[in-house]
Amino acid sequence: MHSTETTENDLSESIAVILEQVNKALRNLDLETEPQTERDVHTKKLITALGHLVATVLENTNMECHPALTEATNKLEQHVRMTQRDCIALIPPLLAACCRQHQEGVLLHDLITKLTAVMGVIDEENSRVSESDSFVSVDDKTSQIVLGYACAHMVARFKHAEHLLSQAKDLQLALKCCTQFHMQKIDKELKEIFKCLVVQLSQMSSWCGKLAKLQFPVGLSSDKILQTCTRLYALLAAFMKQLIAYVGHDAALLHPIRLERLLKLSGKKLSTVIDNAITYVEASQGRRGGAGGGGGAGVLKDTRHIPRLVLEVERFSEYCLLLSHNTKVDLQQYLSLGTARDFRIKAPALQEALAQELNDTRPDDDAVDDDAETVLNSPIISDEENSSGGEESQPKKRKTR
Repeated sequence: MHSTETTENDLSESIAVILEQVNKALRNLDLETEPQTERDVHTKKLITALGHLVATVLENTNMECHPALTEATNKLEQHVRMTQRDCIALIPPLLAACCRQHQEGVLLHDLITKLTAVMGVIDEENSRVSESDSFVSVDDKTSQIVLGYACAHMVARFKHAEHLLSQAKDLQLALKCCTQFHMQKIDKELKEIFKCLVVQLSQMSSWCGKLAKLQFPVGLSSDKILQTCTRLYALLAAFMKQLIAYVGHDAALLHPIRLERLLKLSGKKLSTVIDNAITYVEASQGRRGGAGGGGGAGVLKDTRHIPRLVLEVERFSEYCLLLSHNTKVDLQQYLSLGTARDFRIKAPALQEALAQELNDTRPDDDAVDDDAETVLNSPIISDEENSSGGEESQPKKRKTR
């Protein structure tokens, strides 16, 4: 045991020395040459090679946190924050290292703050005014790459949460067939896992909400955002499903987990952000299809993740309502109503289609009135009105044709 600890300490100290030398090399590059010079191409190649080295020793290393390694990582992070050179390739390994040290919250928050200053926020004009002093190299050209790094880091965090869910499922199965002597120990460990999941899912819900607020370009960036949010809601739904199996109808088992904290972040607050992001993508693709004329295939490609995202949101809400019904605890207050989401998303397209139809039928005033009344009223009339007035509305449809 002592030999193993000595080996791990030696390895951590050796990696810390490597990171110190990399940091020193990056500082020397900043001092020797200025950006946009003749040697800039060669300097970029050196920075890329150093980035691969850092990724190799930080991303693929499972070791205990060592003070020397933590200090070297912090120095490298400070250099990436302040340098004017393109060192954003060092961000993924730094996020991975900070995650092992449980310190990636500050780094990820500052990255999202910088992306907000560069990209702006959906439905907010002039939202780029508050510039950030950190990450000087992140600009309009590199912001999409950094956004991809943040989404990739979220996926890595999702995998860790999925591992905890799998562990909790195994403990729940063991709880059913264990002896009384082991039951208390297993139940205590299970509650600790659920508490840890609540904390992690709360953090990831907050970060996903901030990423989904960004005014990201529709295309590859929007795909990453929608996929990340879909993965989050699938994880939330799986967590709620396991809670239903564990709690049953006993509300006393639900109180120590402190589920309200998670639902406040992932309920109405995050649901509103997701709805705005979906509407933003739909509206952008509507303008693209109308302006380009032949962008139908691109519109379908960029919006293909939306139905799955809406489905996972609804599944999460259903499990929350089922848990609320079983335990008689009011959890619905934290959830969005979620009604007519698809109609609200399609609102710009519907309005444009209605306006076009009215313009096409403008010469016949009576026909225009009948068409407008028929189209606008049909989605919201009740079934009884539809059945009773079917014979009267049929001539109008034939008249339109």
